[in-house]
Amino acid sequence: MDLPTYESLDTQVLGVSVDHIGAQTAFAEKLGLTYPLLDDFSRETARKYGVLDEDPKSPHFYYARRSYFVIDKEGVVRYQHVMESNSHMLDPEEILAVVTKTVKSR
Repeated sequence: MDLPTYESLDTQVLGVSVDHIGAQTAFAEKLGLTYPLLDDFSRETARKYGVLDEDPKSPHFYYARRSYFVIDKEGVVRYQHVMESNSHMLDPEEILAVVTKTVKSR
C-alpha cells in the first residue's frame, strides 16, 4: 500500500482488528504493514459496522470478516467491501480509486 499517495489525498489509513495485540503485531510484520492497527478486542466496532460473525454455528464465530471502509471527514461511509474469505485481501488500487473519487467529490 502506497501510504504517501493516501497522505497526499489528506487520507488516513487504519487497520482495526479483533485479535489481541500480539497477533496484530505478527500480522503487521508478516505483511510489512506500516499503518496503525487499532484494537477492537471488545468487538464493539466490528459489531457496529456489521462485520462480526455472530452465528454460533459458524467456524468463524466471533471473528470479524475482513472488510474495507472509506469514511469521509463527516463520518459518512462512502464505500464498504466485505470479503467472502478472510484469506483474501482487496487490491489496494481499488481502494485508492474510491478514495480519489471521494476526495474529488468534496
